[in-house]
Amino acid sequence: MFLVPTLGVPSELMLQDTLKSALVAFGVLAAALVFFWQQRQRTAPLRWHGLVWLPLVLMAYALGSMAWSHTYLAGVEAIRWFVLSLLLWLSLNTLTRQNLPTLLWGIHLGAVVASLWVALQFWFDWRFFPQGAQPASSFINRNFFAEYAIAVLPLSVWLLASLRSPRLTMVMTASVAFIVVALMMTGTRSALVALLVLLPVLAVVLVKYWNILPFWRLALINKALIAIIFIVCVGVMGSIPTQNAQLIKDGSGTTALERSFLRTASMAKRSEYTEGSFSIRSQMWMATARMMLANPLTGVGAGAWEVQIPLYQRTYTVLETDYYAHNEFLLGIPVERDR
Repeated sequence: MFLVPTLGVPSELMLQDTLKSALVAFGVLAAALVFFWQQRQRTAPLRWHGLVWLPLVLMAYALGSMAWSHTYLAGVEAIRWFVLSLLLWLSLNTLTRQNLPTLLWGIHLGAVVASLWVALQFWFDWRFFPQGAQPASSFINRNFFAEYAIAVLPLSVWLLASLRSPRLTMVMTASVAFIVVALMMTGTRSALVALLVLLPVLAVVLVKYWNILPFWRLALINKALIAIIFIVCVGVMGSIPTQNAQLIKDGSGTTALERSFLRTASMAKRSEYTEGSFSIRSQMWMATARMMLANPLTGVGAGAWEVQIPLYQRTYTVLETDYYAHNEFLLGIPVERDR
């Protein structure tokens, strides 16, 4: 959980996401080996949950589609679903109330270091990790980091609310603010909108479980200080101008606060739906809908979207690189390759 978001490749000979996929795959297999080695003397039954059947069924579908679809791509998808199934099952059998904080700390610290790479890329035009759209931390694209960061934030906030030390709580607050600022630096509109939706949801959850969270037992002055630290950190760090030439040329703001506001506000522009990325996505969705109508029962096979989609595009369509399904929810499962 710490290494996958923090490590990257300093060369273009390998994609950043390929390294992360390898880290996840070998990490899960190593964890499984350690788990089964420790179970030699176990007498208690292993746990199971119906949710584990979902990735297993998708793995079986991928294996079956190797017989009539793209063999290599279907095989790769089958391996991915196997790794995910194993990860889900291992989590089910290892997570306890006692070791959950260790996992949460690994996730949070990984997000902090990944956010540090974003800040260096935004403030100082740091170019150690080759990437596409900047700033992307150790990922290949800034959208990928933003999606990761927004997924981590609820866990980081929960960990913050679970701390008992006022001093550690204040340091933790500053680190959560740092992740939020890094998210704003990316200007990823979907993640920024998700952040606006997430904030009230987190507030409701924290209030609902106030009786079991140490945060609410802190003195009122400490709670006020935590709120002030968060606002000040976001305000100060979010006001530092970028030195990234590509972002300056982009014209979407020179600070994290300005960039997040302008990028979110751009969703209201009509041009976004006629010329911008939303128009491109709508073309991809329509082509995918035609693909689904043409193959309603079996689909085109696991992982075969990238080789089949040209058959369902209009002749006048000019798309962004579509060699994988990206993160479009209408484009099938898995929706993000090499993540």
